[in-house]
Amino acid sequence: MKNCSPRILNGRVLQTRRPYLFKRYAFFRVCLMIIFSLPLMILEGFNLLLCGCFSRYCNDLNRRYNFLTLLVKLYAPYAFFKGRFDDSNLTWLRMETKICNVDGGNLNFDPKQISWHSYLISVHVPAVLKYAQMKKGTTLRRTSYSYSQ
Repeated sequence: MKNCSPRILNGRVLQTRRPYLFKRYAFFRVCLMIIFSLPLMILEGFNLLLCGCFSRYCNDLNRRYNFLTLLVKLYAPYAFFKGRFDDSNLTWLRMETKICNVDGGNLNFDPKQISWHSYLISVHVPAVLKYAQMKKGTTLRRTSYSYSQ
């Protein structure tokens, strides 16, 4: 059976380096500008000097860079979120209902019981797509999505 792991090439394990995690959004934007935007501007300058020889390549890279910045703007509040979610009160409430033999049916919101795959596919992804379309100035016609698992 052939190994389908993307980390194995010709029987050897590929070494992956650890990604650098930024603590602030401004640092991340500066890094994006240095790594992506500045070389793109230089390439566009060469494209002007060479009478548009690289125009297709420049347009493709510019489209990819715009898509990357859209994703960064969408996920920046989540990636650079400084809050902390604590469910100690919820855990304490569940323990108290077990001790007092109270029906906990009304408190049926255990985070371990949530189907995260179903949530991502049926709620999160359509909401992100709708938000991205609203940012561009258009709205989606279809707001209800149904995906089969």
